[in-house]
Amino acid sequence: MLATVTVDDGTVLFYRGSTVKADYFYFQKKVAELDRLKSEAVKIQEFEARESVLRERELLFKKLYRRLLYYYRTLSSNLAKTL
Repeated sequence: MLATVTVDDGTVLFYRGSTVKADYFYFQKKVAELDRLKSEAVKIQEFEARESVLRERELLFKKLYRRLLYYYRTLSSNLAKTL
């Protein structure tokens, strides 16, 4: 569960977190793949490839951050409208 809210009148609101969890694990897997590529590039001294992988890794983190921020903002907006 992303959030569970209980209201004074006994109403319970559940917000599922499975999509947030799935996105998080998907991006962590992609980052791990990029880390592997980065270490291989360092071993063969391909510094341009290393820099490219680092840029792609940074973009993945930004995308993950934006998605998580979207989920939490949507949750708070929906919760405020419902209450």
